[in-house]
Amino acid sequence: MKSGFTLVELIVVISIIGMLATLGIASYQNVVKEARNTKTAADIEEMVKAIMIHNARTGSWVDGMDDSYGNIFTTATWNNSAQGLVPEYLDRVPNDPWDRSYFYDGTPNTECGLGANSVCSAGPDGVFESHNRADETAQDDDICVYIKSDC
Repeated sequence: MKSGFTLVELIVVISIIGMLATLGIASYQNVVKEARNTKTAADIEEMVKAIMIHNARTGSWVDGMDDSYGNIFTTATWNNSAQGLVPEYLDRVPNDPWDRSYFYDGTPNTECGLGANSVCSAGPDGVFESHNRADETAQDDDICVYIKSDC
């Protein structure tokens, strides 16, 4: 009698290996997604903290970036319009994990109340959908932190 595996046994083993590989890939993708979201939230919190410290020390808010929808944070923008937040309060302003700029929306000196000012990432899809919202809830896959100012 010949020893070895039958075709059915090989197909069963290959199917099991395929299912395990699929589960492993899906799990890995979820871990990567969560890591990117966590990194984004930490970056935004750091930027908001810099804005708040700047306000506490100078008595003025970071604004003056043209009051348009979705101002992009860049090192030049921080230096030119925010009295040098880089490097005074931040080493640098990074891109988000999807290699896009963060958005600063609002001018706390003149825009008051809930949801009037925010720092956001457009998230994985790259579409910015969380223009300042009174309910302070980021939309779709955007990741935002809202800045409350009493003016």
